[in-house]
Amino acid sequence: GKIAFVITFFTFASFHVVRKGYSTSKVRLEEEWGISNTMFGNFDTMFLICYATGLIWSGRLADYFGAKVVLFYGMALSIVVEILFGCAAYLHIEHYSGVLLALRAMKGFTNSTGWPCAVKIVSDWFPKGRGSAFGIWCANPMIGNLIGATLVSTLLQFNLPTSLLFIIPASFMGLMLLLVPLIPLAKNQGGDDSAQGGGGVG
Repeated sequence: GKIAFVITFFTFASFHVVRKGYSTSKVRLEEEWGISNTMFGNFDTMFLICYATGLIWSGRLADYFGAKVVLFYGMALSIVVEILFGCAAYLHIEHYSGVLLALRAMKGFTNSTGWPCAVKIVSDWFPKGRGSAFGIWCANPMIGNLIGATLVSTLLQFNLPTSLLFIIPASFMGLMLLLVPLIPLAKNQGGDDSAQGGGGVG
């Protein structure tokens, strides 16, 4: 249970790390890409709507396919979307607000896989004392925000290209992604995963 606790702690923290590339660099994006405050508001609204909607479906997918599988592919897609958004200037799409809005929507959906899947994995390991376990485990968003904000702020100080403000946090999530197959499943969850085709990752 300790291994599952630690790995899911940092895998979910990585979801918050990658969000800081966007939120911390808004001034840079406004200057370089010409994004207005109104458009930033649209981006944030779209992300939140898709994130909230995705939470419902991610939980169902985790029950059907297995939490590890959905978490793995959700993280992988989150990395792809984050890098695409960060490299918008290289792809010559930084002035196409519709494309950027679609990427924000995709980020909302892919990021929504983290919470339901990680919670399902951890809760099955702690049938007793869940309050104490989750009291510690739920600190991961703050840890992720701290790591992400520190990382991106440091990159900004060195005046690195905007794309790296997204690629480097995404790389952090990539490292955590490599640990997902190592997450041990509780006996009841392992049975569910194998019965429903969820044993494809690890």
